[in-house]
Parts: sequence; structure tokens; C-alpha cells
Amino acid sequence: MKNIKISIALWFLFSPLTIFSQDNFTNSVLKQLQNNNLIREKVFIHLNKTTYFPKENIWFTTYVANDHNNTPSYYTTNLLVNLLNYNGDVIDSKNIFINDGVGFGDFLLGNGYPSGKYYLQGFTNYMQNFGFENVFIQEIKFLNPATKNDAKQNKFSKVYDIQTFPESGYLLEEAENTIGIKALINGKIHPFSGRIINSNGIEVSNFKGNFLGMGKCNFTYLKNEPYTAIININNTTQKIALPKAIKIGVIFSLDNSNSDKIKFTIKTNKETLPLLPNDSFALLFYRNNSINEAISINFTQGEFTEQELFIDKTNMLHGVNIVTLFKNNQPIAERKFFIEKPNNQSAILIEELKTENDSINFKIQTINSNFEPISTQISISVLPKDSKIYNETQTIKSAFLLSPYIKGIVENPSFYFRNTNPKEKEYLDLLLLCQGWSAYSLKEKIKEISPKETFHFENGFTLNGKVKKFPKGYDIGILSKKNRLVAFSKLNKNKEFSFENIFAYKNDSIKIAFIKKNVPLVKPNKVSFIEPKIERPKNITTIYDYSSITAKKLPSVTKKNNLSGYKNYPNIEQLDEVVLKNVKTKQKQTIYDIESNMARKHNIIAAGFYKNKKVTRQLEIVNRTLFDYFNSLGFIRLKKTIPVEDHFISLRNIPATLTNPFGHANSNATYPPKIYINDIPTIQEFDIDMIKELSMSDIDEILINKSGGGGGLNGIGGIIKIYLKKGNHRYFGEENKKLYKSLLLLTGFDRATSFYKPLYNIYTEDAYNLTEIDWKNNLKTNEKGEAFIKIPTNEFSNEFQFIINGFSENGLLFNIVYKTGSSAF
Repeated sequence: MKNIKISIALWFLFSPLTIFSQDNFTNSVLKQLQNNNLIREKVFIHLNKTTYFPKENIWFTTYVANDHNNTPSYYTTNLLVNLLNYNGDVIDSKNIFINDGVGFGDFLLGNGYPSGKYYLQGFTNYMQNFGFENVFIQEIKFLNPATKNDAKQNKFSKVYDIQTFPESGYLLEEAENTIGIKALINGKIHPFSGRIINSNGIEVSNFKGNFLGMGKCNFTYLKNEPYTAIININNTTQKIALPKAIKIGVIFSLDNSNSDKIKFTIKTNKETLPLLPNDSFALLFYRNNSINEAISINFTQGEFTEQELFIDKTNMLHGVNIVTLFKNNQPIAERKFFIEKPNNQSAILIEELKTENDSINFKIQTINSNFEPISTQISISVLPKDSKIYNETQTIKSAFLLSPYIKGIVENPSFYFRNTNPKEKEYLDLLLLCQGWSAYSLKEKIKEISPKETFHFENGFTLNGKVKKFPKGYDIGILSKKNRLVAFSKLNKNKEFSFENIFAYKNDSIKIAFIKKNVPLVKPNKVSFIEPKIERPKNITTIYDYSSITAKKLPSVTKKNNLSGYKNYPNIEQLDEVVLKNVKTKQKQTIYDIESNMARKHNIIAAGFYKNKKVTRQLEIVNRTLFDYFNSLGFIRLKKTIPVEDHFISLRNIPATLTNPFGHANSNATYPPKIYINDIPTIQEFDIDMIKELSMSDIDEILINKSGGGGGLNGIGGIIKIYLKKGNHRYFGEENKKLYKSLLLLTGFDRATSFYKPLYNIYTEDAYNLTEIDWKNNLKTNEKGEAFIKIPTNEFSNEFQFIINGFSENGLLFNIVYKTGSSAF
């Protein structure tokens, strides 16, 4: 092959001319694509099965991960899971509590649902910033003998949809082009065959689609020559004109078959060659706002029209990646490709142990690519070996590595990760070829990759309410012993209060009281909660079976819930109004008293300069580490350097007026605070790493002295004192019902029902294969990677099918469908 003369340079390394071009691309493209630098999440929902009957529960475990490395997401605690009917109407909805990236829930299916297809849909509030291509959706089937199947679901005239996808986005005259072809009937993939003909009807290429309804071919597009694709599908012939080729330009083809390197063939034509030296080109490798590598390409005058480039896969992300070719800082060609990184491989080993009484014991072991055990969060559906109620179309691997980056719906994404077909990777690359462009201008690309934050991470719920009257100078507080919940709110002039970031479940009982420093608690009367308006997306569209599933917004009504309507409700105490002047209750110590006395309790010099915080369960959940808590207070600052980001701690927004000859100032001219743990000073150079590792659940008290008063030169940047827990601590002392009013929470997370096996009337083998055996929604293998389970025996068969999904803290994904020995029937 003859080659173009080109030079390739990594950014910031070469001649002044190259550096100027690189700086221009960095400022115009790279920085813009990472301008907002939003964190992305993705969701997988593991169901106990996919076919259901009346009065059964849809049991599920939810997994929420960070986009770039598949580690559990600690940014959000709220996951909305909707149950949709075939028309896309929301018929039930659950707010699932996500802790360390995992949550649990269920839906009870009543007798009134008609037979047909339904869908489970899951997403976080923050995911709405990026559209809904990555919203998780799973089709399920409901069989109700008492109702007929909705005929509307199956009555379609045959509609043929033939799509063409030029590799890198468009066709180029006088160059060899690769084009992908996809065929659907009523929105469903269908195999096909065909050929490309020119204006004279002469065949220039042919192709054959696989069983997934996709194929490709190569041909040279001659100047001013139109081409047509002739498709033979379902005993019919379909014709479609190919896109018209451009006369001047640069395209590329990609070969991903080598395990270590990606082969790019950059192509142009003779008419374009003289123009290339006048333009600047760059290749960008990325996924969303995670940029892996950027390469500048400088063309010099030459006579050849193709060049092969080999790019190391080391810096690419595990899963789908994108490469975009830029010309003068504008995207001109694009392609998606898949990288399977050896270090991200994992395996699940299953060993049958002895049978005890009426159960069979199994050992589950999770290992990494080096065959080392690794602790992993998993869920297991246990079904009959020949089960007829489970059709696996999504796994945690397909949901995290593929589906979020694909336009539209992939009918069976789990196929590409089964390791049962030698052509899986070839077919996966073909799927990504048939994706086309995601954005056609730099402005569109920036909007797609780096949108402005409109929706925020949700951490718990906000409880808004109102009281009829309250004593002057008092705040209002709530306590739920069950949820270790403590929260406080000021009362405004309209007698309204608002508790933010509340972590509790619906219908849990809470206690509420007026609270003031150094005086007794007072029981309120006539308290009402106002249900908040929850803004949910008006339309979330996806496609199944040539129909549009639109999640219609649930009616959101603001309503007051006065306790007078709940006199007969369980766990509600209707207490008499407390007359304030007659309260003679023994004084109780409040959290305000506890916090105000912390510094003095520890005999700290200049105790009055400290603002003190008792670490509650609420703080533990909202802020996983001390780094997260300081970040929420605005103390963590970012010193951004390409390609490394460094953090530093600063308690102040203005530069220090004094200098410390023995200390090092921050980049913003402030000084870092002096940090003590249990009164022992830390080493400043390691403070950031230390607070990233220190869990809030291990901390009892945090004392912050912004002024640094009493600290001398060590206090120029302020002082932070941290005291670790020595045991459990309480905030309100012993309970006294005379001081509290009991309420029922109407807002909160939906608590998952404990799994129970339905009682089946089983008389035949076929009936047995329609049952479920067990559901393990929350298992974690130990440091040896081991977990042990017991499966109940039965009179029909003791051969089972295990469907296992899960992930580890370092982002390894685990999935297996394992069947025990031969059938015992």
C-alpha cells in the first residue's frame, strides 16, 4: 500500500507550530468538552425472573455505577423505578434507597393487570442532565389467565425499515468506503441479504446480514455515480438509495481485531490532497467527558491517499469508546468501538456442597483476572434448570458496558457478553458501526458531552410542613429511632419548616418536637406535612416492537396531610396540645447543647472560636467520607492541571494576611488548616489522602475553627479537630412521649418486601418449570471471595439454574448463568 506523508504528535511535545495548533485544539475543543465536567451514572436492575403471574412480586436488586470505571456510585441515594404498561403509562413507581451503589425493591402484580408486555424502567434524577439514552429498561411478560392479551400489542402491518451507516459518518468519492446496513420489520431485527448496484445496474458489492439484522460491505464510490442497495428480506425486495458521497474530504476505517492495538486507515482522494496541508487535523479518543487520548495529525504534500495508524489500547476505557476526527476544531468523522481490557475480566465459580436435611449447600466464589478472590456484591435468582420464565436480555455487563452508549434499543444486548459464539466480538463491532453520528458540529458535541447541570444528585427527601403555632425562639426537630434519623429546621414567619436530605421510609413513624437550647422540649400540635412536587421527565422514549414507550408524568398534586385524618391509623399517637407556660418536664439535653459543649468537653484552647458538629446517621449517608463532607461545605478546592487534577483544603475564600515561614500556602494564597485526629496532629502532605479514606461512620465529632484563634502560626489556615467514635451515642437522651408528637411519614423511600416463595399447585414437570425457587437479593462474598447459600430441595427436581449479577468496589462486573447437572426427571 502506498502512503500519505503525515506526522503524528502527542499534545504538548513538539515544534512551536505544532504546539500552537495543539494549544488551539486544547482551548477550543478539549477544555470545552470538559467545561462542566459532570459525573455520569448508569443503572442495572436484576430481576428474579422475566415472566410473572397474578399475585406474584417482581423482586429486584438495583445497581448504580459511575460511568467511567463501573465502580459503585456514592453520589446519589435515590433511584426511581417505574413499572410501565405496553403504552408507556406509569402504573406503579418506587423510590429505591441506594447505599454504596445498591438498592432493593419489588412490585406486587395484582389480578387486574391484563396479560401482555410490561417494562421496568430505572434512572436517577441526575441522569436527566444527559437525556434518556442510558435509562435502564427491561421488558417483562405478564400472564393473567383471567384476562385476554391486549390485541393492540400484536396487530401491526409489516413496515420495513432499511438503514445505511457509512463508516466514520459519510461516503467519499474516489475512495474505498465501508458501509453498514441494518434491516428491521416493525422495529424488529430480521436477517437479509443484498447487493450494491450502480446506475447501470451492475453489482459493485454484496453483503449478507447476520441473524441480528446487520451486515456490511466495502466498495469504491466513483465520481458522480449514484448507487442503490437491493435488499432481499422476508421474501420481498426492498430498494434504498445510498447517501450521496462528498467530493472532498477525509474518512477512516477501523480494525479492532488485534488484542493490543487499534488499526486506523485514514483515507482521502487525489482531489483533496493539495488542500490537506492548509488544515489542522486531530483524533480524539473518549467516552462522554472522559478523554483518553488526543493526537494531532499534520499532513504534508504527497501523492498517496491512504495511511495506516496503530493506536495502543492501553489508555482506552473498558467498554464502548468513541474516536472523532476533527478538522480545524470541527468534528468531521466518527466511529464507536469496543475495548475489552484483560484486567477487567472476572469469573464466578460455583461448587455444590453436601445436602443437609431439606437443603443443598452451594459455595459461590468471585475472582478477578489473576484468579485472586475479590469481595463482591451479588444477587442470585434461583430457578428450575429448564425454567420457562426467564429470558435474559440484559446483564450487568451489557447494561454498564454497552447499552448506555447505543442509540435506540438493542434487542438482546446480553448476547454480546455470553462467550458462547465465536463471532460475538465481530457482531458487536458491527453493531457499533451501525450507530452513525452522535453530533455534527462542535457546538452539538459540547452540548452532548458537557451539558449544563439542570438536575441535581438526590440525597434523601425533603419534608416540608407547617404548624398552627409555635413558641417564640424555638426550632423544630424530628427523630426516628428506627432510622437513626435526626434533623432540625428553623420555622419561618409563615410557620413553615423544611427538613432536607431525610433518609427514611414511607409510613415509618417519626417523633417531632419544638426545640430550643437550654430549655425543655415542647410537643407541637396540629402539624401538617406538605407533599413536595417532584419534577419528573415528561417524556422518556424508547422503542420495542415498533411501538413507543413514553413514561407519562405521574400527576403531582400539592396536598396537606393533617393528622386529624389519621386517628385510627396504627402507630399514630394523638396527644393533647401542650400549653407552653405549664410545661414542667425535666430538662432534656438537645443536640444543640451537645454540639455547643464539644470544644469545652475536650478542654480546647479558645473553645469559643469553634463550630462543632456531631456526626449523625444522616451525615454518614449523605457524606460517605470526610472528603465528601468537607466538599459539601466548600472547603475542597480544585487545582486543575492537565492531565492531573489536584485538590487542596481551604477554610477561607480570601488570601491570608499573615505568612507562616514553616508552612506552604495553597495555590489561591490561603493556607491549609491544621488537622488533628483525637488531638494528634496529622502530616499536612497527606491530609487529602487521609480525608478521602476516613469514613464518616467512624467519626463522632468534627470541630472547625476557621479563624484559627488560639492556634498561633499553626492556625493561620484555621484548625480542624476530629474525634473518632468510641461507641454508640444518642442525641435526645431517654425517650419521653410527653415531649414528642408522633407522625407518619408520607414521603420517603419504598421499603422492599422480604422475599417469600409463592405457594404453587404443581402437578407436572411443565408446571414446575414455571415456578421460582429462591431469590437472594443481597449477598456479599467475603475477603476470600466466598459466599454460601442453601437451596431448598423439592419433590420434582434438584437441578437448578443460577442467574448471578454483581459488582465489586473497584468496578469489576460479574455475571453468569449456571446450570447444575443433568435433569432428574
